[in-house]
Amino acid sequence: MADDLERLARAAPGGSTQRPIEVESPAQVDVIAGRTPCSRCRGSLRVDEHVARVVDEHPYRVAAVTCTMCGTTRELFFRLKASRLH
Repeated sequence: MADDLERLARAAPGGSTQRPIEVESPAQVDVIAGRTPCSRCRGSLRVDEHVARVVDEHPYRVAAVTCTMCGTTRELFFRLKASRLH
């Protein structure tokens, strides 16, 4: 069952670079990651680290998180929305 939950977490928004959560600003990453429930127990996530990372030549913001209840660790992927020049 844990493997099924992990598969679902990877398929959910933010679970991989193929499905990043779009944000307007890097400041939103910690807020959104901290409000995302744990994929295994639905507990609260603590943001351990938030970094910029390039994967396959695409820039992402990555939040490393840990569940405060069950200790599960994972990464959530974010992409900054393209800003429009006026």
